[in-house]
Amino acid sequence: MTAQPGPEGASPSDAPPVCPRHPDRVAYVRCQRCGRPVCPQCQRPAAVGVQCVDCVKGQAKTVRTARTVFGGSAGAAQQPLVTMSIIALCAVAFVLQHVVPPDAEGNDFTDRFMFVPTLALSEPWRFLTSAFLHSPGFLLHIAFNMYALWLVGPYLESLLGRARFTALYLLSAFGGSVGVLLLASPDPQSTSWGQGVVGASGAVFGLWGALIVINRRARRPPMSLPSDAPCSDMAPDMICPGSRSASERMARASA
Repeated sequence: MTAQPGPEGASPSDAPPVCPRHPDRVAYVRCQRCGRPVCPQCQRPAAVGVQCVDCVKGQAKTVRTARTVFGGSAGAAQQPLVTMSIIALCAVAFVLQHVVPPDAEGNDFTDRFMFVPTLALSEPWRFLTSAFLHSPGFLLHIAFNMYALWLVGPYLESLLGRARFTALYLLSAFGGSVGVLLLASPDPQSTSWGQGVVGASGAVFGLWGALIVINRRARRPPMSLPSDAPCSDMAPDMICPGSRSASERMARASA
């Protein structure tokens, strides 16, 4: 027997096309890439016609992100999250050094995490934790270190990328502790073997050393920073040669 049409006289092939993402919407426009119907909400302008959201997302995954020669993202400027996180961690640690009470053995927060050469093998985490501590009784210690970090950190982070910049900072901090260990004397008459040290100076010096290497490769003055780096408005010209201060730019603009 011959099949009879439905009660409305229409077959499934005669149904109007609908958007796959919104089945309740009729869509007569088709994606130029996959050919599926696409409603106005899912249409994305293309070189010819429109494409659907899924095709645009799939195409974006195949596009390689532009990188600097040192591995950082060459796109829009990003917030220096790693630099700000390091500064925040140092600030929190500085507060904890003042508020955390000593333990039963009389060791305070600083004693537990500062680097001591005689404890290097038994407590190896001190190689890194000491870089986030500072002298509790000397506020300028943390102020100068964080200022120096803020001068160079965002610039290096944008050039190297967050992962490489984090690795550089941690390796510099580790290297600073290793330097202290090598300079300490195990002689019982020397106090250097049991002397504890704190501070981010080793890590910060490592960052400035990396800046010299990068500038040498870029054929720029060793300690120079670009005019849009944070130091262009805050640091003296002797720290950032070639950069103009905010007052100089305002004077030239008003002239």
